[in-house]
Amino acid sequence: MTAFGCFQGIKAALKHAGLGERLEGVKVAVQGVGNVGYHLCSYLSAAGAKLIITDIYPNQVEKVVQEFDATVVTPDQSMRSIATSSLLALWVPFSTNAPFPVEVQNRGRLRQQPVGK
Repeated sequence: MTAFGCFQGIKAALKHAGLGERLEGVKVAVQGVGNVGYHLCSYLSAAGAKLIITDIYPNQVEKVVQEFDATVVTPDQSMRSIATSSLLALWVPFSTNAPFPVEVQNRGRLRQQPVGK
């Protein structure tokens, strides 16, 4: 359900920006492809988006690459890619006790702050 809400939010943001709701060919960076990120990639891929993904768990990355033809970058590369390109970037919600060193390390750069303790 969370992934579907994120997907609908992305479409609404595109529409609000005057870009329509179509995701065909839009590059979307997803950092974290666990449960929510994986299902979000499923929705995005079905809608024709080009996925750029990163995660600290190689098995999750490989699963998304195989199923959705995603491009992989390292966590550090994803921060640089988002900062230097015209990607629609999505930060999957996380908690401070989850193993996401990139988000915690770069907390000041993020628009969404961690939830939880």
